[in-house]
Amino acid sequence: MNRDINYYNDRVDEINLNDITSSKENCKILQRLKDNEQRSVVMIPDIDIGRQSTDGDFTVRDSDDLGWLGYFIGKSNQLSLLGFHQFQAEREQREQIYEMMEGIKRNQSISRLVIDTDHVGIIENLGPLFGGNKNLKSLHYEGDHTLNVASALEVPSSLTCLNVHGQDGLDDDGDEGLLGIFTALRGQAQLEQMSILGYNFGRPCWRR
Repeated sequence: MNRDINYYNDRVDEINLNDITSSKENCKILQRLKDNEQRSVVMIPDIDIGRQSTDGDFTVRDSDDLGWLGYFIGKSNQLSLLGFHQFQAEREQREQIYEMMEGIKRNQSISRLVIDTDHVGIIENLGPLFGGNKNLKSLHYEGDHTLNVASALEVPSSLTCLNVHGQDGLDDDGDEGLLGIFTALRGQAQLEQMSILGYNFGRPCWRR
């Protein structure tokens, strides 16, 4: 069953946050989002990724309800940083990805978006995020789904800083996506800073 905004609005005053989170730390983040006090949220996997933890790290486990996480992110007007670091989702959570992104797309306060994942459910929803939030100024993306990033950049946005870091040795689809990014940037005249790293510009297609 897909849960729309009315589902969450009708239950937000009654929901027990302990029932929809996997840990005290995650519950605390949801409570602070609900109270409009959380400044950053970075979703990380439940594995050792060699990263120094912060008070905004939300460790995604199979008992975390991502739909509610997205709802509270969408309602916040204090959240400034949203990150997806090596984001993974359990099989039973994949239906919640859509609901999570629907909630996140309602946010108007996020100014910096950091994405270090190629999870399709995240990448395919970048465009509405760009177009709906006039405070979103910075995108840092690491991955190979350049076609999806190019498609998102076709949406008018307020981005002033763009960093795209890929991996060398893209296939033809990757090259097409990178070309698409450059084409889409023609419509992002407000952009002030940009870096594109990790790509082999010596490939034949870049010599045309």
